Amino acid sequence: RLDTSTVPAIYDPPSDSARTVSVSSKGTHGLQFGLVPLGSISGMVYQDVDGDGELSTPDTPIDQAVLVLDEGQRTEVTREGRFLFDNVRIGSHTISVLAPSLPDGAQLTGDATVEIVLTSSEPTRQVVYLVRVERRPEIRKVFSPKKRE
Repeated sequence: RLDTSTVPAIYDPPSDSARTVSVSSKGTHGLQFGLVPLGSISGMVYQDVDGDGELSTPDTPIDQAVLVLDEGQRTEVTREGRFLFDNVRIGSHTISVLAPSLPDGAQLTGDATVEIVLTSSEPTRQVVYLVRVERRPEIRKVFSPKKRE
């Protein structure tokens, strides 16, 4: 049996952690368990204040934006503009930002869904979403007082 409590946190142990082995008195037997490496996807959601299309000093974090991993497998909400999906299996994944979770008047400067590939040589990746927020001008109509006759 594989003692899963000793498996480092960067690996996903197999669902079947026990094997039956027959060993003769004259031999040894090797046994292998497949451990799937895990990675992480982090990122930021920022308002592109200066409109330059890149994350820069004047840009401000957007809180409470909802990010979705692999079409609903997991979700995260930004805090101080940051999010983290930890313990993600190596392979191809999608990250999406839900537009309704962004402030009123927000427009993404890029795609809402990004494909990320985690590999054993590159197990961590970062995604940056920039948002342009267009404030709609308030329209106020001033009515002149009615004339009394």
